[in-house]
Amino acid sequence: MATDILRDGGRRGCGPGSVFGLFSSRTAAILLLAAVIILLVGNVHAEHDNQTFTFPFSGITGSLGNDMQEFVIHNDGAFYVKLKSYVPASPTTYKPRIGFNHPGQFLCPARYVSYIDDPTLGTSYGPYYMEAETYNSYFYLNSPGVSYSLEIEYRRQLVPNDKEPNDTSAQAEDLGNLSPGASITGHLGYLGCVHDLWDYRRFGVTASGSYLFDIRFDSPFREKAGCQVYVHLYDETAGTWVLSHTGPQNADDLGPKQLEAGHTYRMSLQASGCYETIYDGGGTFRVNNKAGAYEVTFTGQAPPTADPFTVTDLTVKPTTLWPGETLNGKVFVQNNKNTPSGKIELSLQVVRLSGNVQEAAKEYALYLAASELKIFEFSLGLLLAPKKITDLAGGRYRIVATARTRDGSGNVTHSSSREVEFNLNPNDKTLTPIIDFIILKKKKE
Repeated sequence: MATDILRDGGRRGCGPGSVFGLFSSRTAAILLLAAVIILLVGNVHAEHDNQTFTFPFSGITGSLGNDMQEFVIHNDGAFYVKLKSYVPASPTTYKPRIGFNHPGQFLCPARYVSYIDDPTLGTSYGPYYMEAETYNSYFYLNSPGVSYSLEIEYRRQLVPNDKEPNDTSAQAEDLGNLSPGASITGHLGYLGCVHDLWDYRRFGVTASGSYLFDIRFDSPFREKAGCQVYVHLYDETAGTWVLSHTGPQNADDLGPKQLEAGHTYRMSLQASGCYETIYDGGGTFRVNNKAGAYEVTFTGQAPPTADPFTVTDLTVKPTTLWPGETLNGKVFVQNNKNTPSGKIELSLQVVRLSGNVQEAAKEYALYLAASELKIFEFSLGLLLAPKKITDLAGGRYRIVATARTRDGSGNVTHSSSREVEFNLNPNDKTLTPIIDFIILKKKKE
């Protein structure tokens, strides 16, 4: 039976499963221990937004001199494989081979098959950017009775994915009407039985206006010469092209582009030149494939106003948080060309809502120069860490972002704020989530 490594929603026919579902008895105890370790130390990386898991496979080669163990992943990610040890049943001059393959590899239009001949013990090979699918780990020594152990590192992609299939205009995912500050995220380039090279989305906007676009790609796309990601935005109502960009270089403030409420827009992204098969000789080969996540954010230009600055939007995701997860957000602060000199105070309040009653708020403040006003990213992590600020109970919470200036006596001279709510699921008896606020970085100068 297949090892069900992790559940994080299905795609391309992979149904939901348990966090650790059906797996062979010889790996059960080790994988259960790995699950506990993962729960405690899984790490979210700020740049690529992934979470790292490490787990072992061990076995004994059969009569054909090889051993394969099937496993299932339910979210795209990067894999690394390491040969930890092997012990032949009798002396042999053969060299080992390790790798991955797809159980239905000869029936797939695209397949993930990579083998490494004579791997160095303890050396990590990868990354292999693999789509949510079923795979085999592979060990071969052309000799039966060889005991071995592999270590696999799985870096799960945490950036929210698009809904597949959406590889054609007819299959475009409908996002509904989007407000200024909205982000469109997804994955491209991951390879399994299907190679995810196209994403189509369809949406409208809540208000007509002039919009700017920011486009972000994960860095692996930039690690292979010739790898490009094409972004196109088309107004289906007017029959005109609105925006085109060739990545994987990031872009800030593309536009402005006029978008109209009531119009239907189609966005497409295509990965090209990011895949190649490298033949190493001796009948073995490996895949050099680059994949990752993308994010397209569009913001409306504020109309002329006498206010020196405005908090135009506040976004967070996910909107439901479990202990051990991290909520990421952005505060959009618009400089309206008449911001006074001096310091701007940017604060965030976290308020627990109990029915219609607000419990005491916890506030975090950051002081900025007026010239720094743009977009700021923050993180609210439910951590097991000594720098405890406050314990959290399950329930519904509100985040309020406020920018303000004060006079010499400390009186507020101007303020602007936005708020958004999220859910925190109740913590269990073994974990006490605590909240830690970090301004990760100022996104734009």
